[in-house]
Amino acid sequence: NEKLEYSVWYKTNKEDFKLFVDNLNTEIVYELDFNKLELQEDEYITEFEFRFGTVKADFREVEQPRLYCDMLDNLPNGFIFVNHTKVSGNYKDIYVEDKDDWTTITYYKEIETTQKLPRTGC
Repeated sequence: NEKLEYSVWYKTNKEDFKLFVDNLNTEIVYELDFNKLELQEDEYITEFEFRFGTVKADFREVEQPRLYCDMLDNLPNGFIFVNHTKVSGNYKDIYVEDKDDWTTITYYKEIETTQKLPRTGC
C-alpha cells in the first residue's frame, strides 16, 4: 500500500545472508524462484527476508503473498518441523518485532489405481 523499492535476501545452511534480488517495486507482483540459485549439492535455503527500509505507519500487503516450498527429499513420513515468521523493525529508535510459528508434518501416501491408465505419445 506504499510505493517503495525492496530487496530479497536468503541464508543457507552453509552461508550467511546474501542478496537474491534488488530494486523490486512494491506496486508489482513478482514470482521469485529460489531454485535458480546455484547452491552446492548439500546446501539448502534455511531463511529468507524481504527488506523494505523505512515505511510509513500502517504499511501492509495489498495482495496476499503466497509461498511454495520444496522440502528435502530424505525427510521421513511423519517428520515434524516448525516454520517461523518474524516481522521486525525500528520505531523511534526502539527495536520492535512480532513472531508467529506453525507446525508442518510430512505425509506420504501411495496412490493406487484400480484400472490401467491409457498411454499417450508414441
